[in-house]
Amino acid sequence: MENEEKKLQQEYAKFFDEVFEKTDVHKHIDLSNVPLLSVIYDRLKEDVCMESPKSEALRRRQDKIFDELQKGWTQEQIDLFEEYCDLTSKMEIEMERQNFIFGVLISAELDREIKSCKSAKDKK
Repeated sequence: MENEEKKLQQEYAKFFDEVFEKTDVHKHIDLSNVPLLSVIYDRLKEDVCMESPKSEALRRRQDKIFDELQKGWTQEQIDLFEEYCDLTSKMEIEMERQNFIFGVLISAELDREIKSCKSAKDKK
């Protein structure tokens, strides 16, 4: 699992470089040196996002709508819709994780660039 996590973080870093064209964070920022990163993400997801009153109210509303939608559906339609919901949830989790990693990479890249500028200014 740890190896998969490192690979995933490296993939995010490479994708970051594609999105922000003039960066090479995957070459100089190694997220595997920050093992606490995964723990922080998991803790934020579990404790902060899942327990907020707003997210709980949204979840209850979603469940109510889901129950209403299923009235009169065949079992095949219910199964297909549940599969769709599962896929949507996985996509959301992927986007949350990517956004979290991008935030960390932006912070690290800005820190690196500021230090580089400061170092160049100090040499003058």
